[in-house]
Amino acid sequence: MVKVTVITPTYRETSQIVAQAMWLEHQTMVKEDFEWIILDDLYEQRHEEVARLATSYRIKHLPSGVDSPYKRPSEAINRGLVRADGELVHFMNDYIELTPQLLERHWELYQAYGPRVVIGGPLISARCPRCVEASGESWQDVFPNENTLMILCIECRLPMFYHRARVYEVGLNAFEGETWNPHLARLGFWAGRNDSAPLECLLDVNGLDESLDNRGGDHDLITRLLNLGCRKVTDFCVPAIIHAHTRTKGRPPELEEALVPGNPQWGAVLSGEVWAPNGWSIREARQT
Repeated sequence: MVKVTVITPTYRETSQIVAQAMWLEHQTMVKEDFEWIILDDLYEQRHEEVARLATSYRIKHLPSGVDSPYKRPSEAINRGLVRADGELVHFMNDYIELTPQLLERHWELYQAYGPRVVIGGPLISARCPRCVEASGESWQDVFPNENTLMILCIECRLPMFYHRARVYEVGLNAFEGETWNPHLARLGFWAGRNDSAPLECLLDVNGLDESLDNRGGDHDLITRLLNLGCRKVTDFCVPAIIHAHTRTKGRPPELEEALVPGNPQWGAVLSGEVWAPNGWSIREARQT
């Protein structure tokens, strides 16, 4: 029985498939209990490389099926849900490193709070604030205290600190405010990073809304899952690590249909009126 399916859509030069395979090898979860689905936009070029990976867990290497200027991650993820065998789905983009206890931790939280639950976790940068800022990117300030982890910057190797807090739940009405609260800045559910949700719940809401890619689709998904009755659990004990990526080069412009509070669709999503956004049924596709 597969407990957890890890889904990774790839984005050409940002892909770290070989490194991620090694990081997954280090997971403390029993290897027979999870699988890794790679939705690859360079499937033909990387197929032999992936086939050579020496792994003790199941890998499904599939073409992303995405043919658009922006690589539409939601479409790839939805196609991954068609092939998922795990009871719990973990979203892991191709620039994310899972720390060793992460899959086991998310499964334990699912067992404790499920079956209707969404599990989110923090991200820590592989680079320190100085190295991040030198590259022209932004940094979220994190302040050390007695519950702090220390890691080394992947570039300059200097130590940096990361705050670790307890596990707690957040309700639907608090979601919008979390985005703007600097102390809760890591609470948002961002599909594709350090987040998990039950497969059955993802099928009930028919996955991500592909029309909202890079324009609020992750907000839409978590809201529909919460409207479905899922509890939101945020775990700060086991983080994931975010590495450099260049996906923003292909990011589409901020269009009027962006899912933001000023958009009439925002209220419809919050009230649960928007449902099953895709033009095809993921559940039906799984049965064919």
